[in-house]
Amino acid sequence: MTTTAATSATTPGSPESGSAWPACTGTPTAPSRSTRYPRSGHAAVRAARDDRHASLDPDLPDRLRRSYDQAVTYGISVSLSRPWHKGNHPGLILARRLKRKAGQVWLFTTRSDVPATNNGSENAIRGYKLAAKISGCWRTLAAPQRHCRIRSCLTTARSHGRHPLAAIRDALTGNTWMPPQPA
Repeated sequence: MTTTAATSATTPGSPESGSAWPACTGTPTAPSRSTRYPRSGHAAVRAARDDRHASLDPDLPDRLRRSYDQAVTYGISVSLSRPWHKGNHPGLILARRLKRKAGQVWLFTTRSDVPATNNGSENAIRGYKLAAKISGCWRTLAAPQRHCRIRSCLTTARSHGRHPLAAIRDALTGNTWMPPQPA
């Protein structure tokens, strides 16, 4: 795996800076290509869903996974010789983690119920972090418990197509709505 000739010595991820592999693997240190291979897989999964196909072309995930594995292996080899004042270089730690968790990174290509991103999880905790940030902290244990209970009910109602104000009104009148039980 090589980087393009257009990279300069001052660009993070350039061969001269000693961190060429993030630019080709797609890590947070190279935002323009931060999810190069998984993003290609995500686009293929989305196109297959839009076209109502039951699965992907079996060769595509394998090709993308091989490219990903090669880039991660390159990252490990580049980072092995890089000195760091606190043990292993962060690039080496990241590359090893990407190699170890590659099955989790690529799970969305084989299971349609697994999203390609964790945006849903990030959005789910955003409200709690914002409330704690605004108030400075939770003063008692009861306050975050109440907040979590109310927020959970509203989020569940919204995800099932109910208006949050209707869910609050029903809860206050004693006619609490419950989501359908899974089969």
